[in-house]
Amino acid sequence: MERVVQAVALLKEAGFFWDAEPKVVNPEAGRPTIMGVLSNGDEVPAPTGFRLPSGELCPELQLLSVSPDYDPLAAALARLVATRFRYMCPVDSIPNPLYDQEAEAFIWSQSPEEARKHEKILEKELPYVFLAMPLVKEAVRTD
Repeated sequence: MERVVQAVALLKEAGFFWDAEPKVVNPEAGRPTIMGVLSNGDEVPAPTGFRLPSGELCPELQLLSVSPDYDPLAAALARLVATRFRYMCPVDSIPNPLYDQEAEAFIWSQSPEEARKHEKILEKELPYVFLAMPLVKEAVRTD
């Protein structure tokens, strides 16, 4: 749980904040609990209201990863990151059909101009960060 505490500290240092900030309760237990703490010190069942430095609520996030069959290390890293993030910002579900729609439109683009249009939407509206880079490079031949 020390990593959760460090992550909260780093996010706060960068200007992010919560309506009810994550707090580790009973860290000595085998499975410590994460509570939310309001600005007046009252504890609530879970952290809520993860906010950007501008004060806006953080938009919904989705973590995309390869399957464990393809790259077990990358899949395990994604699962670890998702678990830690849920400790700090629990959510019921994270739908993100816009990414799928734009990625599909990019793949099936009929011209370079159309592909660039969808690529710009993906870059601007749906930013991403690589968590791991594969060590193995793949190539395809069509002949």
